Amino acid sequence: MLLILPFSCSSQGDLNDPIEKLAAYCIRECILETSDSEICDTECKCAADKLSQTFSKDKFSKLVNGLTETNAVNSDSISELRKAFEICRTEVK
Repeated sequence: MLLILPFSCSSQGDLNDPIEKLAAYCIRECILETSDSEICDTECKCAADKLSQTFSKDKFSKLVNGLTETNAVNSDSISELRKAFEICRTEVK
């Protein structure tokens, strides 16, 4: 008898959700720079939430796509993410 147990190998959440997608991107980049996964997780989720509340749904989706789905570096999107990340960093401390 074959037993199939559904499970996920990832704890990244629903990557169809732009907030989760942005947080996952941010966490990957943050860990490459700092190697501190706990801080990266907290601050990246905060930054993704802040940006989703700051921008319209359409503009937020464009920002996320500009970071996660293109090979070209989108400096405006990176700048917005870094600003939000730094705000969250000061709030967490």
